[in-house]
Amino acid sequence: NYITLHTAAKSYTIYESLSSLEERLNPADFIRVSRSYIININFIAELETYFNGEYIVLLQTGERIKCTRSYRENLKVFLTNLK
Repeated sequence: NYITLHTAAKSYTIYESLSSLEERLNPADFIRVSRSYIININFIAELETYFNGEYIVLLQTGERIKCTRSYRENLKVFLTNLK
C-alpha cells in the first residue's frame, strides 16, 4: 500500500492505498485512469486514442499514462465536462 505522489516540486512516498487517497481528492480536479494512476486533470495536455478503447493521456510534464478500459468512463465524464 505504498504510493508515490508526484507534485511539481517534489515526489513523496506515502503509506496509503490509492483507493483511500482517491476518496479524499476533489473529483472536479482528479480522475482515476487505471489501477495505478490518479491524475490531476489540470495537467492533461493531450489525449490519444489507443487500442481496444483505451487512451493515452499525455501530461504537460511529457509523461504518457495509459487510461485502461476499466476506467475509460471516468475519462468520458471529464471530456463531457469540457464542453
